[in-house]
Amino acid sequence: MKNLIYTLVFLISASIAQAADVNAICYTAVGGTTTFVIKTEDSKVNFEVFNHNGGGYAPFWSNIVVPNDLTILSKKAEIIKQLDRGFKTSWTTDQCKWTDKRKFACMGSTEPINVNGLEIEPWAVYTSVVNDSSFAGDYEYIDMTVSFEANKESLNYTMRYQADECIVQEEKINEKTLKEKNLKSRLKNRQ
Repeated sequence: MKNLIYTLVFLISASIAQAADVNAICYTAVGGTTTFVIKTEDSKVNFEVFNHNGGGYAPFWSNIVVPNDLTILSKKAEIIKQLDRGFKTSWTTDQCKWTDKRKFACMGSTEPINVNGLEIEPWAVYTSVVNDSSFAGDYEYIDMTVSFEANKESLNYTMRYQADECIVQEEKINEKTLKEKNLKSRLKNRQ
């Protein structure tokens, strides 16, 4: 699976902008569930996913589920629970590309990290912009995904946020923006 994604990224890389900084914060407005924080410093894109309520509430599956998936999901859920509140890692700016406003991808293996005795190898973080239109109205969402391997299992955290719950940009996120969105205290309380 990982090789397929690397191949696809390589094939489309000619149409993608050059390496650039990535800065992002995605959070749920009502109560803390899962927060993604990305800051570029010194040519490193530093990434953190934080599950405020622990691994038992981590969003690790975002696809259609059929009864035959339950065994696979149960196995993956045990690994996710062991990761508990999440992890931190980083990519170089050379591994990160912008494809459009609020859409980026950082691809390629990072150094393996140990979280609660579990060795994990993050290999991608990216956003998707999703537009949903129904009788209830038109809505825009941002999906933030980090993909990784642990115990020889391919896993990911994928969280869908309302568009106003995410700041995704090349420029550093300034203090004024953090204050306006009441993020400063929220980011401090994730430890």
